[in-house]
Amino acid sequence: MDGYSVLKKIRENTKYRDVKIIFFSNLGLPEDVKKGLDLGADDFITKPFNIFEIVDAVKKVIQKRIF
Repeated sequence: MDGYSVLKKIRENTKYRDVKIIFFSNLGLPEDVKKGLDLGADDFITKPFNIFEIVDAVKKVIQKRIF
């Protein structure tokens, strides 16, 4: 099962509806990112990544939840 399939399964389960997901992938084409976001990822980070990208993504997800 690939990451997209896992994401889809999580989002199909209402029990996990509010779980925030940051998708990490070595697939970085615009259509790959769009697919992840369309399936319900809260953000998408392409590998290789650095710690600053993760921190920024987490901050964005938290801010969306607060506002």
